[in-house]
This record gives sequence, C-alpha cells and structure tokens, in this order.
Amino acid sequence: MVDEETGECPVSLVIRQEDAEMMGLWDGKSGDLSYYLKPGYTDASDNYATTEPDFIQKADIAAINPGCAHHQYLPTARLDLFSTRGIMLFYGNGVKKGYERSTAVWTVDLTPTLAYYLGIPAPKQSEGKVIFDAFELEKPS
Repeated sequence: MVDEETGECPVSLVIRQEDAEMMGLWDGKSGDLSYYLKPGYTDASDNYATTEPDFIQKADIAAINPGCAHHQYLPTARLDLFSTRGIMLFYGNGVKKGYERSTAVWTVDLTPTLAYYLGIPAPKQSEGKVIFDAFELEKPS
C-alpha cells in the first residue's frame, strides 16, 4: 500500500494474530493481521473502517471524532492534536515528590502498583509490575 501523494506506505507495523498479545490484543477478537498506521493517516470516518483496499486516508483529525481516531496508532505515536500516551500521576505519603519517569508506564502496571501502595495483594489475574521507582521506599527484597 502506497500513498500516491508522498510515495510512502501509511502503515507502521503489521503483526500476525499469534504475535498480537504484545500489543494488548489477546482476547481472540483480533483478525489474522493487526495493523498500526503512521501518524497522519487514519481509517476513522463517519462510517468507521471498511475492508476496501483504499480505506486508509490522510488524517483530518478536526473532521473526525477524535474518540475513534487513536486506535490504529502505535502506543508511542504523537500527532499534532494528540498522542496515544497515557498520563499516570501519583500523590501521597511515600510517593517521590517531583519525580518524572524517563521510561513508559504501561496501563497494566497500574493495578499492581495501586495494590502495592495500598498494602494489599494484587489480584491474581492482574498483569504488569509494580512501579517501585515512583516511591520513596526501596523495592522490597
């Protein structure tokens, strides 16, 4: 697939279903292939995505619903009006004041981190890890 105006492929990454778990697609509802678009392209429209080969188009974020315009980008994508990155803020006793993490925090890390902070066991089905570096206390041995 090539954008006729730029000569570039609008797709950043295509992965097989068996490799999709690393991108959070583990529920068996993903297709044989999952794709992620480069910033500036979208498959969102009033009619949502179609299966036609030319469904990917230049993004006009102002003209589409931003609520459906983020799903096809890699987690690190940044666009003019938004990014797909999340923000995680901690405040309270034992939390490092003014600390900014230099690496990503994943959503799956939230539950075990909150459980750790509250002094309760993380749910058995929770994924992710405790973000120990956000706290004044050292990681328990």
